[in-house]
Amino acid sequence: MSSLGHTDHTPGAGIHIPSGLEGRATAPLLRVMLGLTAAAAAFIGLIAFVGGLMAGGRLTWFSWTIESPVTAALLGAGFIGAVPMLLHCVTRVLWEEIRVPVIAVASVLTLMTVVTIGDIGRTGVTTGSIMDPAFLLGAAWLLGVGGLTLGTLAALCLQLFEPALPLRRLAALPRWTLPLIALEGTGLAGLGFGLLATPRFWAQQMPWRMNAIDARMIGAWCLALGVALLAALVEDDLVRVRGGLLGVTGIGTLALVALAVRHRQVDWSGWAAWSGLALIAGMTATGFVGGMLARRAVAVAKA
Repeated sequence: MSSLGHTDHTPGAGIHIPSGLEGRATAPLLRVMLGLTAAAAAFIGLIAFVGGLMAGGRLTWFSWTIESPVTAALLGAGFIGAVPMLLHCVTRVLWEEIRVPVIAVASVLTLMTVVTIGDIGRTGVTTGSIMDPAFLLGAAWLLGVGGLTLGTLAALCLQLFEPALPLRRLAALPRWTLPLIALEGTGLAGLGFGLLATPRFWAQQMPWRMNAIDARMIGAWCLALGVALLAALVEDDLVRVRGGLLGVTGIGTLALVALAVRHRQVDWSGWAAWSGLALIAGMTATGFVGGMLARRAVAVAKA
C-alpha cells in the first residue's frame, strides 16, 4: 500500500481499505445502527429544536414536559448537530476513523436510556392510557432510544471480532491545542456528571428554568461530549477524529443559535450563563479549527 487515496483488498475483511489508514474494519451492524441513529436524531432534533425556538413556555407535547424552551432548543441542537457526524461515520470503513464519535453516540444513548428509565414517572409512559398522546410520545421515546442503545452496544460487541491490521497515525493533534481540549473536555464531563448525579442542585444553578429530568438529559449530552473530547486526546490523530470534529462543530453552532434566539429566557447576570457560553463557543471553535487542520493533513497525505 502506498498513498492515502489508493485502495486495496484486505484479506479477511471483505471490503476496500484506504491505504495509509490500515486498521480494523467497521462492523456492518455498527454502520446500520449509526444510519438508524442519524434518522432518529434528525426527526427528534427537528421537533425539539423548532419547538424550543417557537414555544412560548413549557413544552408539553414532547416525551416528557420540558420546563424551558431553552432546554428543548439545546437538546434539539445536540440531535441535529450530530447528524452530519453520524452520516460521516456511516461512510467510513475503518473503525479507527469513527471510534471517537461512536464513543460519544454510545454514551449519550446509554445515558439517556438510563435517565428515561430512572425518571419514568415523569414521562408520558405512566399516564396509563394507550390512547393518550403523552403515552404514545413517552413510549416511542423509550422504545426508540432504548432500542438504539441495545443495537449500538450489540454492534460494538461484534466490532471486537473484526480483523485488525497495523495502523499508523497520519497527523498528530497540534500540541498547543491539547490543554484547550483537555480543559473543554474536563469542564463538559464535570458539568454532565454533576447534572446526572445531583440534578436538583445543579438545575438551580443553571441560568434558565430546568426540572430534574431536563437536567439529567442535558447532563447526558455534556458528559458524552466531554468524554469524546478527552478520547480525542488519546486518539491524537486529526484524520481519525474528523467525524467527531463535525459533531462538535454542528452541535456547538446550533447551540449558539439556540441561545441567541432564546437569550431572553436566560439569566445573564451570573457566572453560569457566561461559563456555559464559553464552553459552547470553545467547543465550536475546536471543531471548526480542527476540521480545517484535518482537511489540510489529508491533502498533505495524498500529495
